[in-house]
Amino acid sequence: TEHIVNDTEYVVRVFIRGKLGFQTRVGGAVAAATPVAGTPLGELPDGESCAKIRLVEGGTSVNFLVAKHNYENTGKTAVLRLDLYDKRAWSAGADTYASSSIDAWLNNDYLSQMDSRVQGLITPISIPYLPGAGTYAAHTILRKVFLPSAGEIGITASSGAEVDGVAWTCLSTSKVACYGGVATEWYTRTPAKLSSGYDRVWIITAGGAGGYRPCTNTFGSRPTFTLPSDMLFSLTPNPDGSYSPIL
Repeated sequence: TEHIVNDTEYVVRVFIRGKLGFQTRVGGAVAAATPVAGTPLGELPDGESCAKIRLVEGGTSVNFLVAKHNYENTGKTAVLRLDLYDKRAWSAGADTYASSSIDAWLNNDYLSQMDSRVQGLITPISIPYLPGAGTYAAHTILRKVFLPSAGEIGITASSGAEVDGVAWTCLSTSKVACYGGVATEWYTRTPAKLSSGYDRVWIITAGGAGGYRPCTNTFGSRPTFTLPSDMLFSLTPNPDGSYSPIL
């Protein structure tokens, strides 16, 4: 029995079988394929010892954490940017994530920065969120790119914060994220449960603790999205330990 060899092109001829047998007069259809060796994203570790993957963003390679396999029972893997992308306001003054400026930016300007081949793999999924403006029961919303929720980050000290997602163990030891090499406060997508005002959202402080601040403040953005669990990555890691996609 001949074994298929990776990185070797194979030519396959397909024939149609009809009532009179195989239709060989037309020669069949021919296609070529080259199998490659790789590790499916779903087999890279998440959790406390989560792997890093390297993706091209705005023409530059950046690292993401393998945050959660089978995110929200989608069969997809959530990946979280290792460092903060930039610093920006969450919204002009309301704690409603679905109409926030940061949500619009994530799903338009930011998404367009990703390599076009990866963009095609980022599809809308249903994520848990708290609507805000006095409504703090868990709902869902469809998004391609999103911020992690307070619940996913593991902030459970406030009433309501723990209902918008299951905690990711990849951040169980440290929630600190950097911008320009400096530990910086960063936004979640979760509004703070208030009886009035409705202008505070949960952030992670520079020291990795949870707190809530006005949504008009300028804090770090940490884009998150999902990728197919069967997306292939290199067998051998890069010098920094990250894995590159095979596209």
